[in-house]
Amino acid sequence: MARRFSLLVLPLMATSPALAQERAAEVAIDTSSLDGAIKLLSRQTGTSIGFRDPGLAGTQVRAVRGRFTASQALERMLTGTMIRARRIAPATYLIERVTRQPVVASPRRQPPPRPAIEQAPPPEEIVVTATKRDIPIGFYPGGVQIVEGSELSAAESLRGTEAIEARIASVASTHLGPGRNKLFIRGIADSSFVGPTQSTVGQYWGNSRITYSAPDPNLRLYDVRSVEVLEGPQGTLYGAGSLGGVVRVVPRSPDLHTFEGSAWGGVLGVQHGKPGVDGGAILNIPIKEDVIGFRALAFGSVEGGYIDDVQRGLDDVNRVRTFGGRAALRVDPGDDWTIDLNAVGQRIDGDDSQYAERNVGELDRASAIAQPFRNDYWLADLVTRKNWGSLELTASLGYAGQYVFERFEGPILTDPDDPAVGPTVSASVAAAAYTQANRISMVTGEVRLARRGENGTGWLIAASLLHNRAETNRRMEALPFGTPLTGVNNQVEEATLYGEGTVEPLDRFTLTLGGRLTHARLSGSSEDVAEALAFRVDPGARASRSETRFLPRWRRPIARPTG
Repeated sequence: MARRFSLLVLPLMATSPALAQERAAEVAIDTSSLDGAIKLLSRQTGTSIGFRDPGLAGTQVRAVRGRFTASQALERMLTGTMIRARRIAPATYLIERVTRQPVVASPRRQPPPRPAIEQAPPPEEIVVTATKRDIPIGFYPGGVQIVEGSELSAAESLRGTEAIEARIASVASTHLGPGRNKLFIRGIADSSFVGPTQSTVGQYWGNSRITYSAPDPNLRLYDVRSVEVLEGPQGTLYGAGSLGGVVRVVPRSPDLHTFEGSAWGGVLGVQHGKPGVDGGAILNIPIKEDVIGFRALAFGSVEGGYIDDVQRGLDDVNRVRTFGGRAALRVDPGDDWTIDLNAVGQRIDGDDSQYAERNVGELDRASAIAQPFRNDYWLADLVTRKNWGSLELTASLGYAGQYVFERFEGPILTDPDDPAVGPTVSASVAAAAYTQANRISMVTGEVRLARRGENGTGWLIAASLLHNRAETNRRMEALPFGTPLTGVNNQVEEATLYGEGTVEPLDRFTLTLGGRLTHARLSGSSEDVAEALAFRVDPGARASRSETRFLPRWRRPIARPTG
């Protein structure tokens, strides 16, 4: 395995964010206890709210509905109680009891009190959203890792999935090169190569599935809100393609209030290689304040390469170019409706393979031909949400397309009687090349209704549809001749009903029950059948089958720590 040494130099950053200020948001909170109310208010307004006195948790507070800032909502919520909200930092509030000032009996001047040392505000609650109903991380009964987008630098975002691997130990890949890898979680895998079968790791971009049986497109992680990794199996919520687990990237949505933009650029110095460059820009435009917002991102990078091919006398052959962008439109028509339209596109071009040969050199190899690869990926989805307090309806429709081209060095052909070599080659050596092109398209749709409860309780019920088509064409080439090899055309259609619910039968114990009913139809046919076989086998050989399966789910009661 080649070792790559890199140093990021000359970074530059330009940004023009608007001044931070408290903004009004749609608030919908019913009469409830203080602890549950501030959790919901914190999520709806994007502020941090907490209290130190555990005796305040059960205090009943008033219902608040309408468009308010966090300060206004807290004032209305706490009216009639003997507690107050004190602002201790931007967008940070501390709930405390109202203490009466003692009456001073003596006119003597009292010494000034020592300034109180304010303690740090309580940490903001982390919520797991990949569960398809928001669950506080402390109440999630499983293995989950969350990386906040604010923790990812531009250099880490450039690495895409490699940055997730570096931060989360349970995630690994095959390291075949960007746009060619297969992901694993907890070491669960069916093979080292991408094939026609469904992956063991479910990959999602926001609400839409990224792939079904294709390699990881290695989407860049610029301008994302978070990355969530759920350890599997996650069959009830995500189906058979989540045996190892789920990787979900949540991009940032358009801001309906602020016009802002940023840009970055960098130069990459590589030991034993050529330098590289990368850069990009983000722009957010509130087309109609509080109603319509647009956010766009464009980026590009060139990695100069660091592997030499001694047989062809070439240096730094494994150069990789990546270009892409994203665009998002958000519409907030009011009455707790939200409509999001998103588009993602990215192209990876590699001049040659990423491997070195140990018997040739530490960062060298000997090959007769170039082995380029390419991965084109595009995704578009439409997501509509409606909230009724803790009840949320989500409907989504997505399309994903991917084109993957790979070329490999084949056997050395020297037999002039071999039809793949031909008489014109005679005694000269011909280097054969094996090429494979995959064209994948996938359409997904889902409607789900979920309710959030306290302490991770709640339920969801959903219906989903999926159609995936994967066409693979193969070819063996020995210049100047080429011979097509048998390929395949596989299609999958799935219709699914699923749901789950979590209850708290005892204090600090939860029980989750669920199920998934799926009807699937799988069909396949051959492509480019050789003429020599066409007389004996059907050149359009095809087969199909259907199956219906029910997958139950249950989790035994799980104890939660107090405090």
